Amino acid sequence: VLNDLKSEGVDISMVQIGKGEKTGMSVVLVADDGGRSIITYRGAAKDLNSSEMDWGKISGADWIQIAALGGNMALVEDLASFARKEKILVGWNPGKGELSQKERVLRILPKIDLLILNRMEAAQLVQQSYEEMKEMAVKISNFEVNRVVITDGKRGAGVIAGGVWTFAPAFKTKSVDDTGAGDAFIAGMVAGILGGKDLATSLKMGLANGASEVTDLGAKTGLLRKNEMTRWLRRRLKIIEEKI
Repeated sequence: VLNDLKSEGVDISMVQIGKGEKTGMSVVLVADDGGRSIITYRGAAKDLNSSEMDWGKISGADWIQIAALGGNMALVEDLASFARKEKILVGWNPGKGELSQKERVLRILPKIDLLILNRMEAAQLVQQSYEEMKEMAVKISNFEVNRVVITDGKRGAGVIAGGVWTFAPAFKTKSVDDTGAGDAFIAGMVAGILGGKDLATSLKMGLANGASEVTDLGAKTGLLRKNEMTRWLRRRLKIIEEKI
């Protein structure tokens, strides 16, 4: 994994090496329709902690993206507080372990610039029935989070910001393996925001990266490079914007 990252020019100097633990791994069970179940062993990842982080190096970042951390809310709080202090933009895609600690989640949300949830995660946060995406996004935005994104697999994704709901359907592709689609969406959307794109275009970039990812086996095979993304963005996609 580290060699792959280095080959792509990614700085791996802040990777923490755990003592006495093996690197985490996952076993992915893929169905004929591309759906999958994942069995995960977190391994050394569960010991990730802020005391060993190079905060000086992180202070030069433009964006901190926080993934699911197995319920480690202390680390999420440290990262979000640091980002706010250093005026770094921060995105968060919490998992079930974090969302089960609702009070702590709600305290952090005002420090988050981009909250990304799938439809089930959004329903867990608002603790209500499986509502429409827009209604859930409105409720979550009332928790003082800057921008809220809700994804819904093959049905598309939407984002609420500044009192405007923007929705786009998913690109039509044949799914071979859905593994990594959510992470691919996040990478595409964040790349758009950091590249100065408007929210509608950034949303389309996320959907494009996610759609490409599911067309092949594995969690990274279908990820788009910049020139490939440009071609996907030429494809028409009906994007709806409405004031809330």
